[in-house]
Amino acid sequence: MNRNYFLLVSLTVLIIFISAVSVINAQDSTSVLKQIDELKSRLDSLEALIKNIDIDSLKNTIDAGQLKKSSTDSVKAGDLLSEITTFFSFNEQEQSSKRKRIDELLQELRSQPGILNFNGDLTSILHLNTGEEKFTTGSGSFDLFMFVNFGENINLFVDVEAIGGDGPDKQIQSFSNLNGDAGSLQNLDGSDILHVLEAWIDIKLLDDWVQVTAGKIDLTNYFDINSAANDETMQFISGSFINSSAFPVPSNSPGLRALVNFKNVFRFQIGLVSADNSGDDLFDELFKIVGTELDTDFGKGFYGNIHFYAYKDGTVKDATGYGFSLAGMVADQFKLFGRWNENNLNYAQLHPIRKAVSIGAEFDFSLLEKNFLLGAAYGINEPFDGSLKNENILEAFLRCQLNEWIYLSPHVQILNNAFGQADNYFLTAFRTQINF
Repeated sequence: MNRNYFLLVSLTVLIIFISAVSVINAQDSTSVLKQIDELKSRLDSLEALIKNIDIDSLKNTIDAGQLKKSSTDSVKAGDLLSEITTFFSFNEQEQSSKRKRIDELLQELRSQPGILNFNGDLTSILHLNTGEEKFTTGSGSFDLFMFVNFGENINLFVDVEAIGGDGPDKQIQSFSNLNGDAGSLQNLDGSDILHVLEAWIDIKLLDDWVQVTAGKIDLTNYFDINSAANDETMQFISGSFINSSAFPVPSNSPGLRALVNFKNVFRFQIGLVSADNSGDDLFDELFKIVGTELDTDFGKGFYGNIHFYAYKDGTVKDATGYGFSLAGMVADQFKLFGRWNENNLNYAQLHPIRKAVSIGAEFDFSLLEKNFLLGAAYGINEPFDGSLKNENILEAFLRCQLNEWIYLSPHVQILNNAFGQADNYFLTAFRTQINF
């Protein structure tokens, strides 16, 4: 890693420090003490109430959401318990996706119109190839998110990114992409570049039934999404487990996405983007995609989500493809996921991968008062060229959440028949993630 990369990391740390100091100075100590006193009062009230009621009965009624009006004490205790639980709650799974973090922040901005808000993250990945040709690579990325709300249903979002280092993919050619967060953004003279990754405006209409997003957009935020395998900063780092390896989506480009939401159960959406990330001839040779999404909830911690999508590339004659992505939660801790994607022959001739499939699982647990996420996935990439072998990729990781902001995770990757050849690799990686 060069000097500019270390300057980028130093600048990021400085920004984090300044932001932290600003937040601390902005805190009103009187307000904080008042909140503590109010919380203590609620705890005392709850303690007095629960001495006079059946705890198991209260728990069952709260879980069922059926507190009876006839039981005044139970209602009061239930309300207090809900308030206190909300005050302290931190759902680790809800923090596991960059897309979900952004959606939650946009939702919060509805109550802060006209105010520019900042958020961001810093990712560092160290890779080691343990095979015959040993080598070590490092990469780092910095994302700064900017949000503005213009009224209750209009949001503006900008993501500015800088990346240093290319990871192991510069030395190991594969269909899988071993480091989905790498990809140096440097000039020929080695200077790091900040670039606008996303910049769009989002409008919700008809009581959130219709949503329109326009600007420089990333189609993978809306199509081929997966709650268990979609974020290289918090989940798997292999490209095959971020999106389908056979999904030839253009890089972030000027475009439009429109969605119709049917009671948060079924969604239909379309996307249109420029195929070359330029402002020229916006409506010529578009990449077009349609998709559906279905949520299912079986109760008792069992629920799932499935996406279907189909696309057509306007730059290539009769170039089409389709696929699906699904994820299911079991007992609120164990998550299964899968993907399948295929391109037709016309498209596969230009895109090296004809078909891709992946499956995996994640397990969320707590140990020594820390939140952990254990993940494992296996993928197969089938090339268009019949003379090449199917490439296989396996990845496992264990992520530890140190505190509200910092996550650490070791990774293991096994690559078989890299790029369709008889080359095999065993790699280890260590990722540090800071969200702020």
